[in-house]
Amino acid sequence: MKVAAIGDNVVDIYLDQQRMYLGGNALNFANFATEFPDVQSMYIGNFGNDELSVYIQQVLSNLSVDYQFSRILKGESGYSKVTLQNGDRVFVTSNRGGVLKKGIKLSEQALERINQCDLVHFNINGNADDYLSKVQGPKIIYDYSDFSSLEHIQQTINQVDIACFSMGDADEEKIQHLINELHKLTTNKQLVILITRGNHGALASAAGEIYQQDAIAVDSVKDTMGAGDAFITAFSINLKRVESIPQALKAAGNYSAKQIQRNGSFDHGVAAPSRFLQ
Repeated sequence: MKVAAIGDNVVDIYLDQQRMYLGGNALNFANFATEFPDVQSMYIGNFGNDELSVYIQQVLSNLSVDYQFSRILKGESGYSKVTLQNGDRVFVTSNRGGVLKKGIKLSEQALERINQCDLVHFNINGNADDYLSKVQGPKIIYDYSDFSSLEHIQQTINQVDIACFSMGDADEEKIQHLINELHKLTTNKQLVILITRGNHGALASAAGEIYQQDAIAVDSVKDTMGAGDAFITAFSINLKRVESIPQALKAAGNYSAKQIQRNGSFDHGVAAPSRFLQ
């Protein structure tokens, strides 16, 4: 299986640990994908020309993620400063994506490679929506996160096959309302809606059916960073393979439960440069 992720990458700087880890919705998808058998993963985004960029590229190489179509631009790589409180990440500040603000640019060669993939991941922070219509063939995953506007959903939903939302604190009525609205908006009758809910589990809606998945109990929570991205990655890859939503939900629940027992989005942390710890 071949997968690609287009959009954001972030270095999460943990002030309490004085260490940093890779993150970002798109980059997390590309990195998590490498942990599944027989999956080739590609990431396309923007890197700055700083020490964070060196770290990002080194980890991607170690994980065998193909990033040859990413650009190195003058400026800062994206970063956020965070702390942990009882295992939950708390965001302190960020540079709002750094050079990602300059926009994603894909060459014809990059688009050709993307269209050879089975799955392609976009997200609300990825600054790459202009390329949605140019993806022909692969299933498109779109992570709307906790989404900012119905207008943004309206502009993208017809090009999406798996629409992902984070609604950890939402009640059942709000979730059902969103599901109903999405099915009204889309012309894709095969649309799968995935809603992750943190310790409340997850659910998926497709073809008039709703499937529930309880959260998997763990003995301890080390770090919740990246748990939603882990769930999305495992769900999408397993759904493509087995074509069973209940099986894909169960596999994703187990995978994300393992994720919250390691540091950062997927370990590989290093000491953070002192200039970021002020």
